[in-house]
Amino acid sequence: MGGGTRHYDISRFLVKNGYKVRLFVGDYHHLLKKRWSELFGKEDIEIDGIKIHVVTTRYYKGNDVHRFFNMIDYKNGVLKKAEVLKEKPDVIWASSVHPLAWVAGWKLARRFKSKLIVEVRDIWPKSIVEVKKLTKLNPVVLYFSIIEKKAYKLADHIISLVPSLFDHLDDLGLSHLKNKVVLIPNFIDLERFDKLVECELPFDSKSSKIMVYIGAHGPANDLKTVVEGFRIFSEKNPTIDLELHLFGSGPEKSNLMKLVEQFSIKNVYFHDPIPKECIPYLLKNSDLAIFPLKKFEMKDAGFSSNKLMDYMAARIPIISVNIENLPVAETRGAFFYEAEDPESFASAIEDFFNSDEETVKEKLKRNYEYILKNRSLETAGRKIINIIEN
Repeated sequence: MGGGTRHYDISRFLVKNGYKVRLFVGDYHHLLKKRWSELFGKEDIEIDGIKIHVVTTRYYKGNDVHRFFNMIDYKNGVLKKAEVLKEKPDVIWASSVHPLAWVAGWKLARRFKSKLIVEVRDIWPKSIVEVKKLTKLNPVVLYFSIIEKKAYKLADHIISLVPSLFDHLDDLGLSHLKNKVVLIPNFIDLERFDKLVECELPFDSKSSKIMVYIGAHGPANDLKTVVEGFRIFSEKNPTIDLELHLFGSGPEKSNLMKLVEQFSIKNVYFHDPIPKECIPYLLKNSDLAIFPLKKFEMKDAGFSSNKLMDYMAARIPIISVNIENLPVAETRGAFFYEAEDPESFASAIEDFFNSDEETVKEKLKRNYEYILKNRSLETAGRKIINIIEN
């Protein structure tokens, strides 16, 4: 379906290793702006041995009251759907796509007397405060804070996508719960890059150099810097035939398109989100990938980004924002620029074009080796099985 396939990939791995898995999903996909029925034609289905139960959730556009009620829909829907289960689950895994999934998780664990795994994707509500969407005294933030502390206390085990959860538990006065936590960041199923699915591409990679961005077009992604930096680079380097292709959707997309039109920026193209199965083929046929972010106070911003993992696994050169704790910062596997600085972004592109082939190859090698060692589905899956068995 696009972004967010972590739980499907984990479920697939568990099924291959002899587990029975049921996955409860909300039927409205906010990135694709589509419902499950539009994509699959019916609700509960079985894919790759995974029983998938679809929970009716309402449409929402942004971080407003409709999104909050969407979360309530999911929590209530999961609890109702689970009433019909004939097999007692051994483990309930509740993941914080939003905090009310934790509520559904601990209620089901209590109902079935199952073990409870709480997964922390974003650190709710801290993450929405740090990106300045809500204040600390907002009633929703206070409500989520109560849920968060209760979820950590009730969990038999906690999986975190980011290492800063350990410091966060200190801040909450819950240091004694650290022994429950295992770090399992986002990962890559490398089979997708070994067995490419050919897809139709909206460019001719033989006639031009292709630079791509894949992902959300929101305030946090700082694509305005990318577009303005591309304009600066193009004006300084008119002899380099470089195209910028942006795949995805989000609230800033229309503003970016207006910016391109306003300044008559050539060779910038906007596309709909690309299916996940097509990403490896797209990256293989591109010359350069972009990983942008705005300036964040969050310590682990970008640490577990799916698109960055895709870029590294695809062994494509990367233009990346220069912030701490990124995997490419550890591998020195990118050409870096300063956040929210178009001139710096333009310079990073120039650095790529001025680099010799061996320098680029070494960066790509270090990135791929990092993925093999730290971020493969096999590595993550073995950690998860160890948690379940213990």
